This record gives sequence, C-alpha cells and structure tokens, in this order.
Amino acid sequence: CLRMSYYYATQGKSVSEKMVAGTEHHAFFQRHFMDMLQQRGFTCWSEHEVKYWKLRGRADLFCVNKDGLGIVFELKFTTLPYKNNPFYPFWYRQLKYYVALEKTTSGHETIGVLVVSSFALDKWVVDAVKVDDPLEVVREMDKRYQELEEALNKNTPPMPEKGKWCEYCVWKNQCFNQQLV
Repeated sequence: CLRMSYYYATQGKSVSEKMVAGTEHHAFFQRHFMDMLQQRGFTCWSEHEVKYWKLRGRADLFCVNKDGLGIVFELKFTTLPYKNNPFYPFWYRQLKYYVALEKTTSGHETIGVLVVSSFALDKWVVDAVKVDDPLEVVREMDKRYQELEEALNKNTPPMPEKGKWCEYCVWKNQCFNQQLV
C-alpha cells in the first residue's frame, strides 16, 4: 500500500479510498488463494510474469500442480462487480492473453480465473477462461502490439477501440471528431 501511495504521489495523482481498499483486497485474495491451492499440491507465484517473445504481462497469481496444470488468476475490485461492467470485456481479454502466453510457453494445460468483486466483498463474479488455440490468440496479441507500437512511434492515435477506457485516452477528442465527420 505504501508503494502504491508513493507511486501515485510521484505521478501527481491522489490516492483514493477505493484504490487503497482494492490494493488491500488484492493482497488478501492473493495470499488466501495461494494458501488454499498450496494445500492442494499447487506451487504458486504472485505477480507472475507471463511472456512470449516481446509480448508480456503480469498475472496477479499463477499456480501449477505436479501434473503441469496451470491456473492464472486475475483479480479486479469495482463498484460494479457484474458482467455488464463496461470494463469487463477488457479484463476478460487481458486474462485470455495471459492464459495464451502461459500455455504457449509451458505447453501445459492452463486455465484462467477472473474474479471481479465489489469493494465490500459482498457481490462478485467468477469466470473461467479457456484458450483452445493459444497461437491464434498470440497472433491477435501481436497484431494489436504492432498497431499500438506504430501509433506510438508515429505519435498518432491508435486504432479506435470504443469502450469505457476512452474517457482516459489522450486521443479521445480526435477519435470522437473523426466519428462525426
């Protein structure tokens, strides 16, 4: 929690109660899931880096059993812990990417578990993510990587991807103006 506060303070951003609660819940869930799965013979790592070539991410928790079955967890805390949350498709895609990366590098069966909880921990959604063709997902990721890298190098807006994230994008006015023309 102190590390997060320092990060946001140095970035000129204030730390909200929700950020602190989310960070605390995140750490609790990681420890709790890790303890439960280790009792069942899994070995677990929190903040596990998944990578393949230049594609990489950091899964909240990764556990694997002696047979090679991997479980990638992604934990989210929100005021709208439902599948109709506008961020839900992005969270699901993020975990799908992590599962594909882990499955591609390990060659073992890997599943994902997306846990979306309210800050009060009284409502939640748990969704399983399975990737049948990890190389197809890796190709999708690479295509997206190439598009974003090109936009960054040219200092131009990336391909529009309508969603709740738009309100945070520095290019939002350009995208919205293009849509009106």
